[in-house]
Amino acid sequence: MCARARWLLLVLSLVSVPAVCADETIEFSNGEQTAAVVDTAVDAAVDSAGQEAGQKAAVLPTELDLPTGEGALTEPAPFPEPLPSTSHPVNPVVLDLVALAQVNSPTVAAAKARLLAACGLRLQASLKPNPSVGFAGQEVGNEAAAGQHGIFLQQTFLRGNKIQLRSNVAGHRVCQREIELESSLANVQLQVRQAYYQILVALIRVDVYEELLNSTKQMHQEIERLVQAEELSRTASLQSDLATVRIKTQFQAAEFQRLARQRELAALVGVGVEDLPTMDADWATGLPEYQWDELHALATTESLALRRQDYRIKQASCAVALEQSKQIVDPTWQLSAYYDDSTNYVFAGLSVSRPLQLYDRNQGNIQRACAEKAEATHNYAAIVRQTVVRLAAAYQDYQTQMVNVRAFQNELVPMNKDNLAIVMQALREGELGYLNALVSQQSNIQANQEYLDALEQAWRSVWVLESLLLLPQIVQ
Repeated sequence: MCARARWLLLVLSLVSVPAVCADETIEFSNGEQTAAVVDTAVDAAVDSAGQEAGQKAAVLPTELDLPTGEGALTEPAPFPEPLPSTSHPVNPVVLDLVALAQVNSPTVAAAKARLLAACGLRLQASLKPNPSVGFAGQEVGNEAAAGQHGIFLQQTFLRGNKIQLRSNVAGHRVCQREIELESSLANVQLQVRQAYYQILVALIRVDVYEELLNSTKQMHQEIERLVQAEELSRTASLQSDLATVRIKTQFQAAEFQRLARQRELAALVGVGVEDLPTMDADWATGLPEYQWDELHALATTESLALRRQDYRIKQASCAVALEQSKQIVDPTWQLSAYYDDSTNYVFAGLSVSRPLQLYDRNQGNIQRACAEKAEATHNYAAIVRQTVVRLAAAYQDYQTQMVNVRAFQNELVPMNKDNLAIVMQALREGELGYLNALVSQQSNIQANQEYLDALEQAWRSVWVLESLLLLPQIVQ
């Protein structure tokens, strides 16, 4: 066989060996297994020598051809919109605003980027180590000869299921990033809903002050009529003027508040104020009805905080298994082929090595991983307790605000309005003095102002409850 043919056989044999042996996990415990490896390599070299030399190179997958398995960069499913309580109807306008805000939110985009980065780490963890190839020369210059020249192929085999365990650890980290993305989406959802209902409350405030302003003007006109008829003194007209000015000032402040709330919502959604849809203020009066048993069950079983911590526990468990698997040593084999210039022969060599675990058996990392698993487990219980404590206080405030709002909606505001109508009629008929009329008017104004404040406080208590259910709590 000529020298060129020998070198061709040598190169083909080393190129074909990785394709045959890359997936083999071999324990070199006796000579029979070593001989089997050598026979496999030789058979592969002989078979590959008869193939066509012009075979096309493999094409790497493009970004669109990424695998769809465990290591794929998959796009997460969008966060579902339903509220924690099904007793509260879903506002379709809020659904559209939330969806648009989530698309335009930079925090959501950043969370998606972190998720894709975690998917990349999971993909990297699932990859096998690359083989090494190099040139080797021996006895170069011995007796003025070229010596032995050849190439070698070296590969480390991971034993103990390390690749799968690494993938599991990275996979649970991906799950945590998915929960964080859901948290970002939920945060945007809460912010948009809060800003939206604040606008509705501001619209109600504008309507209430407009109604109060009209009522005050009517009383002012009636008092002016009585003053011109010399049935009342000029002092009554001045006091009525002061009440009208105060209500007009508060009406303008309510208009400014409405505009500020609209600007806040537009900034959250990422549109202009003029692009906001028409809003129905009646939605603000229908507060959601929550029950303690329902909220407690959600907070202690299905909250995002507990879901993320559960994945942390699973990741810690996989990390313990991974560190324990590192006690199983990984052998490294090297297959070489040489051409001897002095004899014109081609021959092969095989070497296998493994580390001796005399001192380092990964004891420290195993202890650390076990401690981190225990910490994650204790943190799960801590999150449950902290959530229940905070939920109890928030639910108490929610109940208080709901009772307060219902009292104003069903009794205080209607009663003051009816009383003012009776007083106005009595004032027109001359059966009641103007001071009593002004007192009744001020009582009606105060009842409406307190109702608006109670409505805002009630919605704030709703946001606190829903934030405890949707947003993760980070326990360091």
